[in-house]
Parts: sequence; C-alpha cells; structure tokens
Amino acid sequence: AESLLHNMFSCIVVGFVCLVLTEQLYYLPKSVLAAIIFLALRNMIDTAPCFGVKGVKDPEDDTKWKVKPVPSLWKVSKSEWFQWVVAFLFTTFMGVTGGIFASIGLSLALLLKTASHPNTAVLGQLEGTQTFVPMKLYGQAKEIPGVKVFRYDGPITFASKDWFETKVIKMFMQDISDTKVHSLVLDVGSVGSIDTSAATAIKLVVEELRRSVAPGLKVYFGNWRGNMDDVGISVMEFSKFEQIVPQPYYLTIHAAVEHAIANFEEAEATKDGGDEESGLEVGGAPSIDQDGVEGTEMVPVAPPAPADL
Repeated sequence: AESLLHNMFSCIVVGFVCLVLTEQLYYLPKSVLAAIIFLALRNMIDTAPCFGVKGVKDPEDDTKWKVKPVPSLWKVSKSEWFQWVVAFLFTTFMGVTGGIFASIGLSLALLLKTASHPNTAVLGQLEGTQTFVPMKLYGQAKEIPGVKVFRYDGPITFASKDWFETKVIKMFMQDISDTKVHSLVLDVGSVGSIDTSAATAIKLVVEELRRSVAPGLKVYFGNWRGNMDDVGISVMEFSKFEQIVPQPYYLTIHAAVEHAIANFEEAEATKDGGDEESGLEVGGAPSIDQDGVEGTEMVPVAPPAPADL
C-alpha cells in the first residue's frame, strides 16, 4: 500500500465479509481460521528484541533462511527487555487479555518506581567554565571547595521525599575532602513540581545535616525557573523554609555557587573581626531581582510575580 487509504478498503472488505459471507465461512475448520489470523498478524510477532537474532531470507536464494544478529534489548535497556518477556509469557500461557493486563500492570509499576526513585548526581565544575556536570561522567570536573552541588532529576513529592533525603545524606557521608562543607546547592532544573510534604522534608534534612555533619550549612537553589517560580516558591513559603535560608533562589547553578562562597567569606570575615573585603569577583551569572528581571548582582531577592515572567 502506498497511502493510508488502504485501511479504508480493508474495512470495506471486512465489513462485506461479516455482513454477507458469514454463512459460507461458518463451516470452515477453526484451524483454517487460525492460520488466516496467524498469517495476518505474523509481522506483529517480533522476537528479535529478546533473543538478539532475527531470521532473514538469503538474498541469493529466496528458499533459504539465515540467522542475522540484531541489537538486543538486554544490552540497551534491561527494564524494557523484562517488560517484553513478561508480556510474551503472559500472552502465551494466559491469552491476549492476560498479556494486556500484565503489561499494563508492569508498566505502571515501573513508572511509579521511576517517579519515586529518579536519577541523582553530584555535580562538579568544568575548569574555566560556568558549566556543572556529573562528576561520575566527567573525570575532569572538579568540586568547588566547601560547596556541594546536587542534581535531582524528578519531581520532589511525598512519593520521592525519602529517596531525596537518603541520597543527600549519603552524599555528605561519603565526602572525604578536608574542606568543611558550608553550602549545598540543589540543581532543580529537572524538578517539575514540589509539594508541601517534600518541602518540609527538605527543611528537616537541612536541620539534620546542620546537627550532624555540616554545622551552619546553607542551602541554595540553582536553575530555579518555570513552574517552580510560582507554585514552588509558594510551597517553600508554606513550609517556612526561608526561616533557615532567606530567599535562596537563583537562575543558574553558577550564580548560586558564587553567592554561597561570597556569603561564607563575608561570615568568616565578620567572625574574625576583619573588615576587609574577600576580593571575590561577582558577576557573569544572572540572579533574580525584586522585579523578576535578570541581573548580574548576586543578592538574594524576593520571588518574582507570575505576571512578570
């Protein structure tokens, strides 16, 4: 068929057979009907993703077949391979209906697992740039002394707050550097939503880290934008998170890191009784000013109104 109109003609033929030829087809053996259905659906049965091989006709002799290696789902995605096997087995032994329900149930379970256990990463800065990348994937990335940058690739909700807490605490427990960690920057660029229970959990995690491994820890949010500007800030205000760190929202990770370092150096200078400036060059990365307009001055500001975005 060269166009989608073939579907219309197929429907016409099937409708004609069902309305006119049913009496003639009534006496056909079920094996014949099964063979017709099998031939019609044989192209839908593809075992190559599971076994990594596929039978193809020999180009030199159409009467012969040969085995051709193809990419296996096992090497590409083990979860998809497992879905394929479950669907195949349930369909084979429990029928089409059982296979459909098993596939849907397994897919929902995997979606819930992904939503409650999203990917996370500890980020480091590429030398000479303002880019932060996962340290496991980029060996040349370096951590900022005293600052931990943590990326969370999913919504922070009641279903995933325990996972978030576990991964953040694990990051601090595995830290072997000699420099005291004074700031935590959370990359929320992939966080599409956050609810009140999760915001409260973040607050409790910060308080726990302050008591145990990082006294005086301050938390900042990088890549804070999109839906987080409106709903996210309202949720954080409801959980009274800003009582710990006032207005910690920044458009980029680099801006949040620079402000974290500047705040720490200022606090250290004040504590030591020194009045001289730290000499940190501030700028180059936008912050959010009080009118919701991007600027280069690194100061914490009030959240922008939705109308200004």
